[in-house]
Amino acid sequence: MGMAWMIPPQIDPESNVPPGEQKLFRELKDDPDTKDWIVLHSLDVAAHRKRISGEVDFVVIIPGMGVLCLEVKSHSSIECINGEWFFGRQREKQRSPFKQVSQTMHSLRAQLVREAPDLNHIVFWSAVVFPFVVFDTASPEWHPWQVIDLARLSRDSIGHLAVKVLRHARSYLEKNVSARWFNPGNNHPTPAECRRIAEVLRPQFEFYESPVSRARRREEEIRYYTEKQTRALDAMAWNPRVAFMGPAGTGKTMLAVEAVRRARTQGRRVLLVCFNRLLGNWMREQVADLAPDVVAGTLHQFLVHLTNYHPTGKESSHFWEKELPEKAIQMLLSDNTGSRHRPFDEIIIDEAQDLLKPAYLDVLDLILDGGLRHGRWLLFGDFVNQNIYAPGSAGTLEMLENLLNPYASGFPIFHLGDNCRNTPRIASFIETSARLTPGYASVLRPDRLEDRDPVLHFYEDHDEQQMLLIQTLESLYRDGYRGEDIVILSTLAAPDSAASCITDSPWKERLKPCGSGGAGYIQHCTIHAFKGLEAPVVIVTDLEEIAAPDARTLFYVAISRAQDLLIILAGRSVQRELLNIITENISS
Repeated sequence: MGMAWMIPPQIDPESNVPPGEQKLFRELKDDPDTKDWIVLHSLDVAAHRKRISGEVDFVVIIPGMGVLCLEVKSHSSIECINGEWFFGRQREKQRSPFKQVSQTMHSLRAQLVREAPDLNHIVFWSAVVFPFVVFDTASPEWHPWQVIDLARLSRDSIGHLAVKVLRHARSYLEKNVSARWFNPGNNHPTPAECRRIAEVLRPQFEFYESPVSRARRREEEIRYYTEKQTRALDAMAWNPRVAFMGPAGTGKTMLAVEAVRRARTQGRRVLLVCFNRLLGNWMREQVADLAPDVVAGTLHQFLVHLTNYHPTGKESSHFWEKELPEKAIQMLLSDNTGSRHRPFDEIIIDEAQDLLKPAYLDVLDLILDGGLRHGRWLLFGDFVNQNIYAPGSAGTLEMLENLLNPYASGFPIFHLGDNCRNTPRIASFIETSARLTPGYASVLRPDRLEDRDPVLHFYEDHDEQQMLLIQTLESLYRDGYRGEDIVILSTLAAPDSAASCITDSPWKERLKPCGSGGAGYIQHCTIHAFKGLEAPVVIVTDLEEIAAPDARTLFYVAISRAQDLLIILAGRSVQRELLNIITENISS
C-alpha cells in the first residue's frame, strides 16, 4: 500500500500515456517505500533553459533527500551508437535522454530558486528509466547510477532505486569542490519544504481534474482501501460468532456487506439488519441480487414484515422497542413447526451498538438456526463512540459482553483501527475535536495537496447561518461539486433545520430530504438519520454544543461522515468549546 502523493492522483484512461510511464506511475504509487513522497507526473516546464519548452516525465520530491527528475523511455529497443540515440524498431533518431532530463532538471531548479531563494540548498538530480530493456552502456555523459533499467527494477523497488540515485548524487556533490553550497549534513527537504516545492512547480502542471474524474478517483480510492480491510474477515473466517468493533470510517458497513456475500456463496440464508432506515435501504440495494436468500433492511422493517403489522405512523418509541418485539416473539413461539418462519443460517448486524437490547436479542435468538449461543452471527459496531440512541449510556466493551453473555460466551472480538473513509486531515480533526479514544491506528487514504482542511464558520444568529449556508453551497458549485456529492446534516429535524428553512432560489429547489431526491439534488436530514452512511461533502449545521458527552457523541457521528470535505456551521459557543478542547490536547 503506497502512500505517495501522486499529482494527478491517477492517469486519465483516455490519455495516450506510454506504457512505461503507466508502469512507473503504478509502482511509485503502490510502493510502501514512497510514503510521504510527492510525485508530479508529466510536468511541463515552460521556462526551459535551452529550448522554448520542455517536459519531464516524473518529478519525485523525497523528504530528507532531494528532488529527482525522471525521464522514462518505454521502447523495447534502444541503441546508443557513437553518441547517437535510436529508439524502437523503426530506429527513430532522438536526442540523448540523459541530456534532455538534465537540462530540464536545471531549468526546474532555476525556477524554484527564483521563486523561493531560501530553497537553493535542495539537491536536484536526474536519471533515466528504461522499464522494458536492460541498459548497460557506459558513457562519460552519465553516471552508471543514473540508469534505472529492467534489470534493476526486477531486483529492487522503484522507491529504493530512486533513493539510491539521490544518495549517489549527494556523495558526488560532497566530493565536488565546486558545489560549495551543498552541506552533506543537511536533511532537506523537510516535509514542509516538499510541499512548498510542489506548490512552486505545480502552476506549470497542465492538469485539471473534472468533477467526474474527481468522483471516479474518490470512489476507486475508497473502494481500494476498504477492500484492504477484508483481511479482517479472512482472519476470523473460522469463527462462527465474531464481534468486529472500531471507530467511524474503518469500513464496518462494507465489511458487513462483504460478509453477506461470502456467506451466501457458501449456501447460507442470511439476515442483514441495522437500526437506521436510510442505512437499511442502502444495504438492501447492495444485496438485492441475492434475494430471497438474503433479507436486508432495518430490524424494525423485518419485525413489521414478520408480524404482518401495518404501521400508522403514530407509534411510540415504547411500541418499537417493547411491544413490536414481543409480538414477534409470541408469533415465533406459537409456530412450533417452523413452517411459516424458516430460521436463518446466519445473522449479520451493522451498527450493532444500536440493537443490543434484550427484547431485540430475544427475537434474533429465535430466528437464528442454533440460536445466538450455537448459531452463526457477526456484529459490526462502534461500541465506544457512537451510542446516540441511548443518551447518557455510552457503550463499552464490557457492556457488549454482558448483554450477550446470556446468549453466547467466549466469542472473539476483532478490533478495526485503520480509517479507510476520511482524508487524513478530516481524520485528524475527528480525533482532536471529538476526543476520539483510542484514535485511529492509521489513515489509509493519502494526504494530497488538493485536499482541504475542515472548514468552520461561526454564526451569531439564525439569519447569519442561513447566509453562510447559501454562500457555502454557491462555493461548492463553483468548485465543481455536484448536488449528489453534498449532504447537509443537522442536530435539528425539519422544519427547524437550516436546510429546511432555505427559501432562496435556486437552492430551495435543489434541496431534498435524504432518501427522497434523485441525482443532482442536495440531500439533507438529521445526524441521527444519516448514521452509518457517508458522502463526499458533509455540511454540519445548527451546531450549538459539543462539550457535553452526548453532544460530543452526536458531533463525532456527524463529522465522521465526510469523505473529502467537511464544513461546519456552528454557534459562537462552539468556537469557545473547540478552543478549550484544542488547548487541552496541546497541554496533555
